[in-house]
Amino acid sequence: RARLMSAAFEHFSEWALVGTDYTRHWMPTGVSWSPEHTDITNEYLVQGVAGGVPLILAFVGILYLCFRKIGAVYSQSDARTAFVLWVLGVALFSHSITFFSVGYFDQIFVVFYSLVAAIASYTNCHDKSVLQSHEESSEQILAQPEVGDKTAISQ
Repeated sequence: RARLMSAAFEHFSEWALVGTDYTRHWMPTGVSWSPEHTDITNEYLVQGVAGGVPLILAFVGILYLCFRKIGAVYSQSDARTAFVLWVLGVALFSHSITFFSVGYFDQIFVVFYSLVAAIASYTNCHDKSVLQSHEESSEQILAQPEVGDKTAISQ
C-alpha cells in the first residue's frame, strides 16, 4: 500500500485533473482481470483515478458533511436519538478508515451509500432547527386567507 501511494504521487499529473484509464505502469504487479490496471487498494485513490482531485474532494466532502450533521444533531438530541446518531457515526467512521486499505467494488457501494442516505434522512428528521423552520412555514401557510375569503377582502 505504501508503494501504491508513492506511485500515485509519482504519477500525480496523469490522474489529478480528470482521472485516468491506465494505471498498469504504476506498479510491477497488476490485476489478473485487466492488462491496463494495477491493484488500487485505497478507496480515496480509486476516487482520484476515476475522477481526479475534484472527485476526491467531493467524496471527502460527503464524509465531512455527514460527520458535521451527526455532530450538530447529536448535541441537541435526547438519549435514544443520540444513541442512533452514535451508531451511524461509528459506521461512517469505520467506512472512512476502511477506505485507506480497501477499494470498494460491486455491491458494497450500496451499503456505504445507504448509510449516507440513512444519515441524511435521520438527521433531517431529528434536527430541531429544521423541524422548527418547517413548523413556522406551515403556520404561515395556514394563517394565509384562502382565495375568495370575504374576511380577507374586508381587511
